[in-house]
Amino acid sequence: MENLLQNLVDHWVTILAVVIIVIAAATAYLMFLSRLERRVRKAWLDVYECFLSRSDKAPLLVEFVRDGMKDGIPDYESLLDELIVARGATANMALPDEAKRLVEKSFEEVLLRVIGETSEQAGLKKNAHFLALLKEFDEWNSRVELLIVAYLRTLRIYKGFAFGSTPEGYGEFEY
Repeated sequence: MENLLQNLVDHWVTILAVVIIVIAAATAYLMFLSRLERRVRKAWLDVYECFLSRSDKAPLLVEFVRDGMKDGIPDYESLLDELIVARGATANMALPDEAKRLVEKSFEEVLLRVIGETSEQAGLKKNAHFLALLKEFDEWNSRVELLIVAYLRTLRIYKGFAFGSTPEGYGEFEY
């Protein structure tokens, strides 16, 4: 016992240096994990904003179709109401989980039905703003897929450094 105490006293500088290095390494690792977690959250926010921007354009689509109905386009009122209800359900898409994915898929299905049934109407085909909006909706899928790939890549990097764990509320996302 006395020998152990003597060794501790003789090598206190070395022991202190090792303790400081371990504490510094642990602090650097935790800071790095924190930075990675912020990147995961930012990548998901990019996906969320893309979903949100598309759902925010739905009322504009409804307005174009309703204006077109004044020019003799068939009545799409019930389909437009369904789109507005589906859009309202997507309001809380902040974190990825199965229920929110189902809500988003439901919105997308109704949106595609509205676009499919109205895009060939003569009164709307003349409207340049309507056509630009359709093009934007058409490009949306590739944009969101790229953002989801970036999110998943960031999440996998985080998992690699966090020994397989994920930030709370964030996980794999399939679309």
